[in-house]
Amino acid sequence: MKAGEKRLTAPEADNKYYILSSAGGYAKGIAGSNGGKSVLPNCAGYAAMRFNEYAGTGTHKYFQYWSNAENFCAQAEAAGLPTGKTPKPGAILCWRKGQLWNGSDGAGHVAFVEEVKSDGSIITSESAWGGSAFYTMHRYRENGNWGMNGSYTFVGFVYQPQQPTGNKLLKYGDKGAEVELLQFRLNAKGYYCGAVDGIFGRQTLAQLLLYQYDKKLTIDGLCGAQTWGVLNE
Repeated sequence: MKAGEKRLTAPEADNKYYILSSAGGYAKGIAGSNGGKSVLPNCAGYAAMRFNEYAGTGTHKYFQYWSNAENFCAQAEAAGLPTGKTPKPGAILCWRKGQLWNGSDGAGHVAFVEEVKSDGSIITSESAWGGSAFYTMHRYRENGNWGMNGSYTFVGFVYQPQQPTGNKLLKYGDKGAEVELLQFRLNAKGYYCGAVDGIFGRQTLAQLLLYQYDKKLTIDGLCGAQTWGVLNE
């Protein structure tokens, strides 16, 4: 699945975003309610890693697993992620159960916004502790609570951070999020296997040159429009 695509079907069994890092995946946290190597079923584990899958990070970089779903907004703000009250694709929808920061009165719930309809309603993908590992919902704002019953209270949305564009000209020595994306794309194509550290060093250059050679692209060690076009396919 490409970054920014809607997920309306369950993650594949070998999808690393939902497999614990201790079992070779990307997810940080605890196993879902059925145990095993996956963070599913678990609303918090699912939403956290769906956020990263949507961003296309290839890691758990943008959103860590936070055990109590009702605290997601506050913890996201502390981590520098934007939040608000308006739904956007790629956002996490958060509800509290009882008071924030009080796990003894409930754990809250989180869902992931896959689509915002023209009427303002949303399509979410979700997971439930002790329930379904994956399901979708069509939720409406009518009651101000996005369709949840009165024991839950809408808190807000956690939005995606600004994403690299995947079209910036990159060269040896460059650093930053765009280089991270280049490294991740090369890795996904079976080339770069080093750390996704955002540093365009010798290993990244070597793998880029090899990729350009194999794909019959201009072999110049620069990641420009031609190379990005193939990497982003």
